[in-house]
Amino acid sequence: MSTNPLRSTLEHIEELESEVDHAILDLNQIPYPKVRHNLEVAGHNYRAGLVAIKNILNKLVERATAVEELSALTGRKLTLHEALRKYWGKEVNQSYLTAERFTTNFRLESQGGIPWELYYMVLDIFDGFGFDETFVFREGSHFMNETSEETISEVLDPLAKALQEPIPGKIDGQATREEIIPPISSAHAISYIAGEARNAVLWPVLVHEAFHLLDKRLGLFGKMEKSLAGTQRLPILDKTKDAEVNRRWSREIFQDIMAIHYFGPLYSHSLMRYFERLPYIQTIEHPEMSSRLYAVSKYLEDIRDAPISGSDIVVKALRFCGPGLEAEMVKYRDSGELTKETRLELDMFYRSVTSWLKLQKTTLFGDRLRQYVEESEKAPQMAQLNNVDQVPFVDPLLNFDEVVDLVFRSGVYPPLHPTLLLNIILSVSDQFSPPGFYDRFVECMKKWCVKRAWNQAMAASKNQEDK
Repeated sequence: MSTNPLRSTLEHIEELESEVDHAILDLNQIPYPKVRHNLEVAGHNYRAGLVAIKNILNKLVERATAVEELSALTGRKLTLHEALRKYWGKEVNQSYLTAERFTTNFRLESQGGIPWELYYMVLDIFDGFGFDETFVFREGSHFMNETSEETISEVLDPLAKALQEPIPGKIDGQATREEIIPPISSAHAISYIAGEARNAVLWPVLVHEAFHLLDKRLGLFGKMEKSLAGTQRLPILDKTKDAEVNRRWSREIFQDIMAIHYFGPLYSHSLMRYFERLPYIQTIEHPEMSSRLYAVSKYLEDIRDAPISGSDIVVKALRFCGPGLEAEMVKYRDSGELTKETRLELDMFYRSVTSWLKLQKTTLFGDRLRQYVEESEKAPQMAQLNNVDQVPFVDPLLNFDEVVDLVFRSGVYPPLHPTLLLNIILSVSDQFSPPGFYDRFVECMKKWCVKRAWNQAMAASKNQEDK
């Protein structure tokens, strides 16, 4: 038997390192460079975590050896195995479990069931707010967003600390944290349920989680709250609850208002569909569904009163999702769950959030639709340009029914922005199985990703020429 009692454990961790290395190499099969880059960062973080665990275990063996030698001099002889079990058995066991968790996490991020195209929905939101921090998706059992600090560094810290604590009468602490734990890059992991992520009807609700991450990192809710002036304030949805609970509910409704302004009317449909399959329960973090749906219904009222010239997308999207939402509102009002006092509180809050949101430098659904109409008018001129290598990709102006016909009857996938596309094709989603609908939507997403990359390259080239 080896003199190192942790030899088998260390060899197993080296096998896990090799597994992570191979998974990083396999990322080259992913067709999207930004997704590859983000996953590579995550992979190298987990590999650094495995290196740290090996360092910790080797240092524990060194300390146990010192204890063994010292015990022989005191007449209370301990073997190396006994010293490890007596003083560091918990750390050895936790190190093994942590190494397995790191490898499993990366497997769920790099080989899980979350579609790569979903990344670009989130990237589009993040770009709009100037947020460029690394993030990955992880297949999980519920919504969650965590940082590499939380999932790697803070997990390793207690194990490294064991190397700095002396054993009374025996040896002093020696290794510093910096010697044990390699640098860990800043990154985020957003957990989704794979089955939900492969149902494009639910994507607006899933991507809602991205707004929580933005809020966590950029303090958006706090900035909005500071902008409140005069009679503006956070809503009091339940006077029997303390101020902090009402504030948490306000934050969730704030995310809903941001999400519907980004996704457009069909966010309300997606939200209702999601909670048809998952019974909604009020918690200290989540207010009653009646309050959330009422807040998003205000957006439908706004956009109905200010139609966008040149496109029938909003009119037909509202025709599809409006009646269902209104029926829910009637039910909540008739049952007394949505009181007049609550509605007035939410009316005030909706106006405040909307005013603040319109001042942010991000493209909302209404702006994007107007932009699409205006740019499409340039399509005929673009087709006449000689140097096609310098022509940005401009979509022709399609109406609602034309898009439905192309996608679901002709098998032609226009590269429209995903939020515009969802507000059209969600209206016919019930006619297709979730996989059939998902496949068609993702084909459009792939085209949009190519168009997005091309136009970004054209813009970068033009900026370079202008310098």
